[in-house]
Amino acid sequence: MLILRPDTVIFDDEPLHDVAAIAIERAAESRALEWSDAGPHTAFADVPQQRVEITLISDLRSGTEDTPPPGRAGALSFYLAQASSVPRRRITIPSAVVLSSTYDIQQNTRARRTLRFIALSPNGGAADPVSITDEA
Repeated sequence: MLILRPDTVIFDDEPLHDVAAIAIERAAESRALEWSDAGPHTAFADVPQQRVEITLISDLRSGTEDTPPPGRAGALSFYLAQASSVPRRRITIPSAVVLSSTYDIQQNTRARRTLRFIALSPNGGAADPVSITDEA
């Protein structure tokens, strides 16, 4: 899922400003594949373990105060910018842990901050760590 120019991004009760994009990526951490005698192609696939990582990119317009350090955990939430005829949607990750915080400084003194998170399941593994709800 790719969200461009999200509204109101909050991590651990602190707003994150100038967010240009958020990518929510899902990957198989382990997989089970099986073949049958019927032919050469995979007949069964399952992903018993997966991880959800979030990349948040901010185009910084000025210097920034402290950035969350690796290991910091908290809720991450943001709103999708929507047309007036569509309900506003909120994406919530109840528990996200910062994996890294990096900066890219360009020659024209513009800077971009990239925060990478891993999402944790809210109930120890069974529930999806990403929740999408419509706001009234």
